[in-house]
Amino acid sequence: MNLATEDFSKYDDFLDQYDMYIWDFDYTILKIHSYASNIELKDVESASWKKLMADFADPIFFRDLVYYIRGKKKEVAIVSFGTYNVIKAYLDRLFDDNNIFDSHNILTPLSGNKRYSSSFRVNSDKNEHLVCLMRQNPSIKYDRTIFFDDTYQNIQAARELGIKGVLINPKIAFTKAIWDELVKTETITVDKKKEKKEHCDILGTENDLEPRQIKKRNTKKDNVKKVGCHDDYLIETFGGAEKKEKEPEESIGTPISSYFMNWINIFAVILILAYYLIKKYTGQPE
Repeated sequence: MNLATEDFSKYDDFLDQYDMYIWDFDYTILKIHSYASNIELKDVESASWKKLMADFADPIFFRDLVYYIRGKKKEVAIVSFGTYNVIKAYLDRLFDDNNIFDSHNILTPLSGNKRYSSSFRVNSDKNEHLVCLMRQNPSIKYDRTIFFDDTYQNIQAARELGIKGVLINPKIAFTKAIWDELVKTETITVDKKKEKKEHCDILGTENDLEPRQIKKRNTKKDNVKKVGCHDDYLIETFGGAEKKEKEPEESIGTPISSYFMNWINIFAVILILAYYLIKKYTGQPE
């Protein structure tokens, strides 16, 4: 039975921006790393309720938020590198409905109780599973999807797909406080984007283009200020410090072609001086 302890209607403006909510599991939903801790299915099934809830970062808030999201006819999912049966067991004990999370929306390379081995390694990021999940839900657009994960690389890769990536501090994981911080930050960001767009419209810059396109096209010095009218590539860690994506390095100093032309000019001046000095001291008529 769902006994919600929070008035989630205050989050409606934020929730309405997305149609699918995806979470990592270890260090995100859980404040521990169940896979690295070698937790097995039997451990989860036999654990006391108190012990089990202690593994979650904020179990009641997460449970009630998921129920509320589902009540708004939106999708929820888990994309993890952990073991499927362990993830499923944790969630089944948290939710009174065992169909909230199952094989259709828990995506991981480790089916059943499978673990990694020398012949089976984890992928570099989670985009393969994110794409698979999106294909299962063709009516949902990438930019209407939000993904919570504790690994910068996974968030950065998800953003390249067009998915909203939220980097979670693994020392804190996903809690109500982190959620409130995100909602507040997103509201401020939306307001700033609106102001920034209005400002750029006045300047007549290219607001219809993506930030990466602007950076690629505006290579001349007199166009650099236009980039300031667009989002920088900041990935903020909620509950932690900020990280910034590495941008293409600009060339430093004078180009080689400029050095080459300068030497030609110097050589020409030397030749002219030599010509006049020869004529002066040899007495040759001009």
